Amino acid sequence: MDVIGADIDVCFSTPKDFKKIIILLDEITETINHKKGWSKYKVSTTLARQKDVYKKILLGENKIFVAKYKEEIVGLINMQIVYNLRHGWRRAHLEEVVVHSKYRGLGIGTKLINAVKNHCLSNKIKVIKLMCGNQLTDALAFYKKTALFLKIRGYDLSLNNIWAGTIYRGVRPKAERWIFLAVLSSQLK
Repeated sequence: MDVIGADIDVCFSTPKDFKKIIILLDEITETINHKKGWSKYKVSTTLARQKDVYKKILLGENKIFVAKYKEEIVGLINMQIVYNLRHGWRRAHLEEVVVHSKYRGLGIGTKLINAVKNHCLSNKIKVIKLMCGNQLTDALAFYKKTALFLKIRGYDLSLNNIWAGTIYRGVRPKAERWIFLAVLSSQLK
């Protein structure tokens, strides 16, 4: 497949991108299941609920960055803004970072991360943070390569007992997470 980086357009998602984004997220769920050896992990929601959440993301200062090759969405980053009271600044939390499996290694992830960094710098967002399961070794290597640095190990607190059957079908194994940060130093003044 000859995909040249110049042919990839990174932009903010629009309402018309919803179905293509869901297809891409389904593909990454399958990848995670394969890498982690999970067979029962399913995202337990409805398309209507996903669409409602998607609309809410598009309304505020949260952003979904999409990488498009021709009209196909080949990558995305879901960036959520978190306010840090102690420091008095905003932080970007990258909730989903996805590049379609057949387009990995072509610079698309780097273009997406750079678009997020540029957006954060121009909007005085001081820190970018993301978490990654330790079984996703390709993703870990990518994050280390793109100037995100490993800060600490973190853990999930699962609320399955409270929301049984709502969030996950079956039991989600406890997974250690890696937390990466990019401190945008020009914004710390």
